[in-house]
Amino acid sequence: MNIRSLGLRSDLALIAGEFIQRDDCLVVRSPNEPNYYWGNLLVFSKPPTEECKSTWERRFAEEFADMPEVRHKAFTWDMGGKGGSIRPFVESGYHHQTTVVLTAESVKEPPRPNAGMEIRELSSDAEWNDIVALQVASRDPEHSEASYLAFAQQRFVELRAMVERGEGEWYGGYVDGRQVGNLGVFRSGTIARFQQVVTCPDFRRKGVCGTLVSAVSNLALARVECQTLVMLADTEYHAARIYESVGFGATENIEGLCLWPPTGISCL
Repeated sequence: MNIRSLGLRSDLALIAGEFIQRDDCLVVRSPNEPNYYWGNLLVFSKPPTEECKSTWERRFAEEFADMPEVRHKAFTWDMGGKGGSIRPFVESGYHHQTTVVLTAESVKEPPRPNAGMEIRELSSDAEWNDIVALQVASRDPEHSEASYLAFAQQRFVELRAMVERGEGEWYGGYVDGRQVGNLGVFRSGTIARFQQVVTCPDFRRKGVCGTLVSAVSNLALARVECQTLVMLADTEYHAARIYESVGFGATENIEGLCLWPPTGISCL
């Protein structure tokens, strides 16, 4: 499947799983991360229609029949939702997610930089533990700490392995020795894709996120091969405005549908 969406291509590049091309879709499976919703999904070339819900659900069940730990259903499609209909899915309980894809070829200083923050690349066990702890502390409050912690611990095993293979780096921002923000940046060809940008709840609106993104962007762009920075953000969250303040611009949207398990957690 020739994925046209830059954001979707960069998303798939971060999945250390299995990719199976079928006639009507791309099957993405992450056997080591069954609770990673957007790591276990079907990618269609066209948006859903009023009639396709039962077909898509049947296909998902078939493709994940040998992975009983996968208790959700997740679908996305290439290049947004023009001409499609998500109504049958939403009416039966699916979460509809719209993600804005932002890109930049250069960045600037944030409007309110955090001058006292130290930024450094992270590698030790203690630093990775702090990364996970901050990710959990920054989670959407509708998801329980225990379930999200279990998910994050599993997910970051894979992300750390990618870093240790030299595919990217993880950076933290520190104020008075405390980690107050972190993010990953991974390379795929000429693209540098940001991942999991979080700020400590106690340090929001203090320039942490903008300062961290701007500084790491310049580090990524200093690499000879890097030409384009890619960032994804929820359209209903304020983070997109922060990224735009340092030079990122919206280029496309990614649409997705996900049916969570009854006691499920949010996906990354």
